Amino acid sequence: MTSISLFLVPTILAALASGQTLLPQTSPKYKETKKVYDRLIRASGSAKTPPKLLMTAGMPQGRDPGLLARYNGDSVEFSEHVYDKCSTAKGPDDNCLSVLLGHELAHFYEGHLWKQDLKAVGAIPDSWLTANGQTAATPAQIQDAAERNATESQADYAGGMLAFQAGFDPTAHAVTLLKAIYAEFEIADKEKALPADAHPYPELAKRIAIAENTARQLHDELYPVFETGIQLFLTGEYESSAQCFDFIGRTFTSREILNNAAAAYIMQALTEEPKLAGGYSYPVQIDFDTRLGPQGLSRGGADWLDEAETRLENAMRIDPAYPPAVLNMGIVKSLRKADAEASVLAGRAYALAMPSGHPEWLAQAAVLRGIVAVRSGDKEGALAAFQEAAKLGSHTALLDQKVMAGEPGAGDSKVPPAKLSATEQISHLSATPPQKADSFTRSIALRKRTALETSLELRLYSGESWSARSIVENGAKYWAILLSTPAGYKGATAKNIRLGSSQDDLTQAYSSPFRVYPTRQGDYYLYTDPNLLVFVNAEGKVAGWTLYNVAGMPGN
Repeated sequence: MTSISLFLVPTILAALASGQTLLPQTSPKYKETKKVYDRLIRASGSAKTPPKLLMTAGMPQGRDPGLLARYNGDSVEFSEHVYDKCSTAKGPDDNCLSVLLGHELAHFYEGHLWKQDLKAVGAIPDSWLTANGQTAATPAQIQDAAERNATESQADYAGGMLAFQAGFDPTAHAVTLLKAIYAEFEIADKEKALPADAHPYPELAKRIAIAENTARQLHDELYPVFETGIQLFLTGEYESSAQCFDFIGRTFTSREILNNAAAAYIMQALTEEPKLAGGYSYPVQIDFDTRLGPQGLSRGGADWLDEAETRLENAMRIDPAYPPAVLNMGIVKSLRKADAEASVLAGRAYALAMPSGHPEWLAQAAVLRGIVAVRSGDKEGALAAFQEAAKLGSHTALLDQKVMAGEPGAGDSKVPPAKLSATEQISHLSATPPQKADSFTRSIALRKRTALETSLELRLYSGESWSARSIVENGAKYWAILLSTPAGYKGATAKNIRLGSSQDDLTQAYSSPFRVYPTRQGDYYLYTDPNLLVFVNAEGKVAGWTLYNVAGMPGN
């Protein structure tokens, strides 16, 4: 079996034949590391069985940097030496631990396993050096080292994204930790005898640049676009949502981003051609998507489904066992009336969702099984599937039971126009284009203008107790304004809902929402009267809200 180490050369592992001893799982150091490790795994959203975590005691055998942290196919080995480097008098720093744990898990999720050509782990093989210290590596070995170098850079980036999505901030620690390890293990000195294209480790300056650039992209660009894509999906602006996820996908291709873009395209298809659904509400799944269409470019439901299928195929190539992508591919097949394929995919999505720890995925898979069954004439099987999904909390299943009973209209995917409230404000602001020039922070070009398509940009704004985002077409027309509460917001809604208010308080004040979107972290409550999107966390407490305006407005 091959392995991938942080620094970075794979090796054959035989029950820690390197002589490394393991810390017991009862060790406080192991428990703290495992807590961070499990949080990273949950943030990945993957249904794949993750590699087990092993923690090795003390300094790596032979002072080998490749044994500090490595993924070997069925486990991630993490050194107590790294834990100690991430600790201060106040205890371990979870942000620091997330740097190398995220890196190794990125190898797993990105499928980074390759053939074993080198003898040593994380060291420059003696066989590569002649008596005078010059390289004797073969062209194949040099190519292998170059591939490893590139893959390590990719894992640095993907691991940083994973750590950020799990709620850690690895940036500053990545720089400090990398500098310390490169110096302690003299990595740069050992590579001096090798040509630059034969270095199995990326240069320290390159890794620092990756860490800093990842932070910039995450904090300033990619993550805001991701959040905007989610909010646009929830408020029914599906094509703009897809543009957000496609923008991210051009920089950071992952199964979650591809799946979310596909989900938005599916919903856009259903919005433009509701008859595709036959009246049923399909359980399109995003991992937690417009009226806006390119001017002069007409597209129909089939075109949007083509876009969705392409992205789902790519997502499933990255991870064939990712339940949301399998589920959404089943929906595409069902909408195309490929019932046999849809049935197989619905069953597969259900089986994959069962051990995933995501009851919302299991419920959505059961809904799809019900729709496939009823469209195949099996009403008894459909009813059983819908009832199972309803028990798991699926509102969609209740709607589809009504459709099966002959009640029309429940399958409409279009979100009705929101009633803009004059009294609903955040820090005395309404969901209109921000007027103060000094509140503008930056603009992100989601799509460039061409002969067939208009330009599309995301503008970011912030104030003392608010943040806002807008989608602007051709630099002039505002298609969406999203005004949100920041962390620790002290204000309240027009009906006195605050951060920490209960779910019951919310529904008593605003009645039942138009839709509820369940996620692993909590539920989104979408209201259309007034224009309010509220997030209720897993503890049933209001954790933030957004005032939205998706009516096209001229710019100022």
